[in-house]
Amino acid sequence: QIFLMNKKTIKESWKKLDKVFLILLILGIITGIIISVIGLSYLLENYFTRVMGAITGIIFIASILLIRKIKTTKNYLIGILGLALGIILSILSPTAGHEFNYLQVFFLGLITITAMILPGISGALILLLLGGYEFMINALKNINTEYYVAGTFIVGAIFGLAIFTRTINKLLKKHHDETMAFLSFLMLGAVTKPVLEILNTNNPESAIVYLVV
Repeated sequence: QIFLMNKKTIKESWKKLDKVFLILLILGIITGIIISVIGLSYLLENYFTRVMGAITGIIFIASILLIRKIKTTKNYLIGILGLALGIILSILSPTAGHEFNYLQVFFLGLITITAMILPGISGALILLLLGGYEFMINALKNINTEYYVAGTFIVGAIFGLAIFTRTINKLLKKHHDETMAFLSFLMLGAVTKPVLEILNTNNPESAIVYLVV
């Protein structure tokens, strides 16, 4: 039903969107982009395994802290579905260095911005999970020649905000605990992605100390 929304419905959703929230979100995205382009692009190029080790540790600890708040068997079962999805997406998603087409970049933007609306989960994690993190960092680093990639990503993000914001808010209001259980285990399943990236390198053992730290 969401995907069959007509133009009138999209316009109504856009009018009801919290503009202050949107501005703050955009400022946060811009800040994150600047930090990523300046710092993470260098780290990924020169210390890929160590960065992946640190990311694995951060995701693991964050997911465990959230999982500890789950109190019912029902929510644990819902969480297992999130765990399975995280593992499956990690295995099926492209590895570092994959080139995305315009349609894929559009959906990267749409899914990433949707994730940023959700508590407990970040857009960067979703980009990593979908195999698009390094691709987008490189595109932003070379924005003068790959501005069309950034533009496509932004268009996807705008569509995500216009279409999914109200739906997610309703979901969190009516099924908050179930949603958080699903997301918590999804994060845990997402650990599979950086682990696979580490195992594909020539020196996977160098990531261990950073994973522990």
